[in-house]
Amino acid sequence: MDRRTFSKLALASTLLPCSNIYGAETVKKEGLVKAKKSVVMISLDYGFRAENFAPGDSLNTPYLSKLSSLHKKMTAFPDIEQPERLAGHTNHHSVFTCQSKFGKIREAFVSLDQLIAAKTIQMTRRKNAYIGPGKGSSYSYNMNGVSIPAILNTDDLYKYLFGETLSVTEIEKKYEAVKEFEKQLVSSKHNRFYRAMVEEKVSAVKTELKWANVTPPKIEYKLGSNGDQFSNISGFLNLIKHGLVEKQSPTYSYCISHNGNVQVKDVTMSYHGCSHFKNNTTDKYRQIQLIEKNVMGKLTTFLKDLEEKKILDDTIVLIAGNMGNPSHHSMKDMSVLLVGGGFDHKGIIRCKDKSGKLIHPLAKLYTSIMHQVGITSINSFAGVKGNMDELIL
Repeated sequence: MDRRTFSKLALASTLLPCSNIYGAETVKKEGLVKAKKSVVMISLDYGFRAENFAPGDSLNTPYLSKLSSLHKKMTAFPDIEQPERLAGHTNHHSVFTCQSKFGKIREAFVSLDQLIAAKTIQMTRRKNAYIGPGKGSSYSYNMNGVSIPAILNTDDLYKYLFGETLSVTEIEKKYEAVKEFEKQLVSSKHNRFYRAMVEEKVSAVKTELKWANVTPPKIEYKLGSNGDQFSNISGFLNLIKHGLVEKQSPTYSYCISHNGNVQVKDVTMSYHGCSHFKNNTTDKYRQIQLIEKNVMGKLTTFLKDLEEKKILDDTIVLIAGNMGNPSHHSMKDMSVLLVGGGFDHKGIIRCKDKSGKLIHPLAKLYTSIMHQVGITSINSFAGVKGNMDELIL
């Protein structure tokens, strides 16, 4: 192999996802649809305390009362869960996949955001944006079960949505490199997931080339992210709002994850430390409520901004408390909020019957979200058949 070819292959290898594939067959591509709604999925790692979120039959609760002007456009699911979600910090990723990569994969391992992106026609410069923690802790997985690299700070999100792209010449060189990689190193003898990864990268660069001459709109933003994801929550949400308004991407997934100290008044312990509160009489419990209230305040501003911009009805906002009880590392009884998106909102929907049996699992809600987007050909998610259409559509 000559030096020029070797250099191309070396470049191409750096462009491929550096992730593992978790046992699932590649989902066959079906006819794509034009998305009817934008989607914003937000997860809070340690969840929301249920007794403050929606303990009764009213949305006038400590966490949701400030959203009173939007109560007719929201539905709370205070006891929803997915049995396949295993307990523990290492299973945070299952909030958007409804499956644990450490458990039995019942269907293709893919997160809701990436499935929506894969099944809809790309009408914007970016098909989706995933914002999350680093250190290999992904929440977003593509159609081949490969984790999507997260956008880690507000500067990078701004550049991704509104920054200038590479020149056509630079993208053409990148495309030539990945095509050479595909030609030289991909054959029928390779694992089908490996081949799918390479094919996906070729398609992505081809799409990048298609949008290379589209100039992004200008928005007011001053570079200078401090790298602290928690203190940048408002910054991330503001950029997502601008991305929706300016139609830079229709799908966003944002995971609020933070283990260290947070800049919240009267909070002296780390977020993770507070999460192990054991019972509701401890100072840790008091402090984690302050953190959750702080986050909910920022989410409230975001939702009201979307309503003010008159795009909330066209934007499905899913806010998921990842854990039901972080002190026990429990994924049961999650506090989930669905806002906007033109749903037939019901205020509060209980997902368990009087005996405590789960009747509306999380996966069925995700299927209904896909239906509202316009993806009606799919009637299951994560191997769970059924939906919640009769309740919210």
